[in-house]
Amino acid sequence: MTHCIAEALDQITAEVEANGVAIRKITELSEADYRARPEHSVSEVKLLPDEPELYYGRYVAKLPDYQLEPSPQMIKGTAVHEAVLQNIPLRIIPDRVLSKDGARRGAAWNEFRAEHLGEAWLKASEAEPLNRSIDSIYANKQARALLEKPGDCELSIFRRDEFTGLSLKHRLDKLVRVGSGIVLDVKTTNDPTDRGFPYACLDRKYHIQAAAYFEAAEEATGDVPEAFIFIAVQVEVPYICQVYTCDRELLDLGAIKWHESLLDLDTRTKISDWHRAGHGHLNILNLPKKAYATF
Repeated sequence: MTHCIAEALDQITAEVEANGVAIRKITELSEADYRARPEHSVSEVKLLPDEPELYYGRYVAKLPDYQLEPSPQMIKGTAVHEAVLQNIPLRIIPDRVLSKDGARRGAAWNEFRAEHLGEAWLKASEAEPLNRSIDSIYANKQARALLEKPGDCELSIFRRDEFTGLSLKHRLDKLVRVGSGIVLDVKTTNDPTDRGFPYACLDRKYHIQAAAYFEAAEEATGDVPEAFIFIAVQVEVPYICQVYTCDRELLDLGAIKWHESLLDLDTRTKISDWHRAGHGHLNILNLPKKAYATF
């Protein structure tokens, strides 16, 4: 029986079972194959505990109307990632597959899209500002140095959480192979300045991602990374690029929230409860404090 179970495990799962971690370079595992794997990713787990209904619909029941369609912002982000991390030129949509008014619709577009699933394709008018964003990244000496240092881009790390036993997967933008390692993440954002980017980190839970990736890099290398660094770049005028290293407080808070989310997922999976705390209760409605500020 044990022999049959072992044969049923794929190689990555078998490595995790044997060594606690499995690592795959981009040449060994494509983005599509990574996404198709069953392990839990940070983008999934960080929906909990705040959005259990969304998690259930998207990842458990896999309901069609819960699925995340790539937004224009996501497509732009993917294109910038491919350009700076893999040296893939921006892909331009041929005019012949767009509608007469230049929109992404019609039979020709649907056919083209089906042939290029998972790829970031841009209209020529969309590519021009992204090229300026890419130029801005390389004009920033800190960002350029990090991108040019030796390391592994789009590095996949698979592991098992030691507290819950959940199987996890992470795809690091780049693990810079300097000292004990630097985890690098490229973010496209509307405001990369110190006035706006901290709020984007909190709103989009980038601190949770940073902590999870930091932890994964430590397991993969056996060393505590020297830093987790964000390259934040604007995809509109004036195309600002700023580089941030995460302080210890941010990583500590992210780690607390990350493990809270894993524990919540483990508990909900076991008891099959995908409702938030207010479900089934008579909730008291009050207004935000600012409504009473004039009294």
